[in-house]
Order: sequence, then structure tokens, then C-alpha cells
Amino acid sequence: MEEQQPQTAAPGVTGAESTPRITNAFPQETPENLGGVVSETPVSATATPEFTAPVANDLASVAPAGATAGENSLSNDSGVFDANEPAFTPAGGVANAGAPAIDYTAGGSKKKITLWIVVGIIAAVVLVLGYLFIWPLFQKEEVPIVTPPVTETPVVTETPIETEPYTSLFSLPAPVQVTRSLGGVANVESVRAALVAEAEQSIDGISEVVLMDGETILRGEGLLAFFAPDLASAVGPSLEKDSTLFFYKDENGVWPGHIFKLSGTLDEAGLTQLSALIEAAPVSAFFLVDPGTPAAFQDGVVMEMPDRYVAFETPGASFGYLISNNRLLVSTSFMGMQEALRLLDLPKN
Repeated sequence: MEEQQPQTAAPGVTGAESTPRITNAFPQETPENLGGVVSETPVSATATPEFTAPVANDLASVAPAGATAGENSLSNDSGVFDANEPAFTPAGGVANAGAPAIDYTAGGSKKKITLWIVVGIIAAVVLVLGYLFIWPLFQKEEVPIVTPPVTETPVVTETPIETEPYTSLFSLPAPVQVTRSLGGVANVESVRAALVAEAEQSIDGISEVVLMDGETILRGEGLLAFFAPDLASAVGPSLEKDSTLFFYKDENGVWPGHIFKLSGTLDEAGLTQLSALIEAAPVSAFFLVDPGTPAAFQDGVVMEMPDRYVAFETPGASFGYLISNNRLLVSTSFMGMQEALRLLDLPKN
């Protein structure tokens, strides 16, 4: 068994005070180990607390071996510890010693959360307003494409005009052959204007002229109708399609003439009837200029062929016609008739 050391009183501690005295450093509160008994002696906030016996015993336990009571290395001379130095006590005691600790970070976290919520709401409002009012300003308005109804164009099949090639009734070629197109709609005026224009460019002697109405050659009954419509209606059924138009130019002017082909041989009665129709027609219409007053029709002979003619008061103007070998020759000049007969090369009767 270990030998217990007798407890000795610390230096400066009397025997009467060997029993520890418990003082209340917080007079406003009841110490838990006193079971609700409060010390009757209040301790001033400035009073110096006294060391208790346990503290003296603790100091004796750390004394070096061989030291006597009251002697230790923690003496006042060392300057390390002064047993008589009063302990630090806050002025007025420790307030709210038993109160729970306050967390100062909790309030800051709640403020941050609230701030983020407000920022999120503001951002959402800005996005909605931008989408509703600003975004449409950058969008191009789409113009609806209206597709017109498809109208089916009827297919028109054009029938080509069958134009027979021009065939001259001259047996011998004319020195000059020209083609003249009408300047407008085919009528008496446009045909006469085309003939006058061509006459201004014609050469001396005989020349063959082809009149065109677009792609159509004016000939036969159609050509005769521009000069003597009634005559064309009367003899038209007896005429074939081909015909020849010619000019004869001399010192007196330009004189037109025509050659028509009869569809058959005429007997004596047919010849008499045809002659009557020709002489009753306004023959002055075959001239390019006004030939003046006509005389009476009379018989004549041209290159050993009988003809009928009428002289006009204008020098060189003489309308004559003859029928031979199914050819009807009409001329506004005696000299022009002679030249046409030469190119026709008709056999003598």
C-alpha cells in the first residue's frame, strides 16, 4: 500500500481556513452544485479571489523532491507565478453565460437566397418582355406567296397556208422580175400604192411584178377584183389561179398589164359574152394615172392577132385586150401589149 502523505496547509493559509470555501463568481445565478443554496456573502466584482486548499495541494504536488512545505520552484522570486496575483474576472461577471451560441452565418445565407430569387424573377420578366416586344422587331414579315390559278391555254393548231409557188405565164422570161409586198391590209388603195411605188423604180421596157399580201400571192380572180370587181365576179369562175402582172415603161409613163389563164376553151358565144363584160367594165381603173376621156372600142391587130382596144386622150394611154390559146391579155399600152405577146410566144391563129 502506498503511504498517504499528510496534507499540510499552504503557507499563509490558517487552519480555520483549511476547509475549502466556495464562492459564487456570478451572484445573479445559482450554481448547479449547490442544489439551489446561494452564498450569503456576495462577492464584489472587484474583490480578489482567494486560493483554495485544492490549489495549495496542487502546488505542493509539483514541488521538487526534498523541498519543505511551502517551498517550490514556482516561487514569487522566479517571476513566473504569483500565488497572490488576483485571477482575471470580467467586470460585472459573464453575461448570459448559459445562453446558446449565435450562428451569424445563418442570416447571411438567407439573404443570399432571397437575392438570387429576386434576380431570377427580374431576369424572367426581362426575357418575357424581350420575346413579346423586342424579338418581333427583328423578324421579317413573311409575305404570303399567292400562287395564281393555272389557266390552261388551249392548244391552237395552226394550219399552214398552202401557198403554191408562183408560176409565170410568160413562155420567155422577163428581163426583170420583182416582188412587192403590200404596206397594209389588202384593199384597192394598198394595191394601187404598192404599184405606184414599184413604178417609180421600174426600168425602161417590160418587167414582171409579183404582189404579196403577207405570205399570199395576189393573182387570178383575187387580183382582178382590185381593179374591176364586177368583171372579176362575172369571169371569175372561168379563170384559173395563175396570172401574171407586168409593167411597161416608155417615154410617156409606166403602163400596167395582166395575163389571165382561162380554165377552158371558149366557143364563139362565150367569146362574145366575155368581150361584152370587159368593155362594160370601168377599164380606166387599170391605169396608174387618170387616162382622161376614152373613145369607143374598136377592132385592131397586134402582131398578126386580132384585138379590141379603146384610146384615151392621155398620150400613150390605150386599153386593149385579146383572147388566144386560153389566155386573156389586158394592157394599158399598145407597145406594152406587143412586148407581152412576144414573151408569151403564142402560136399564130
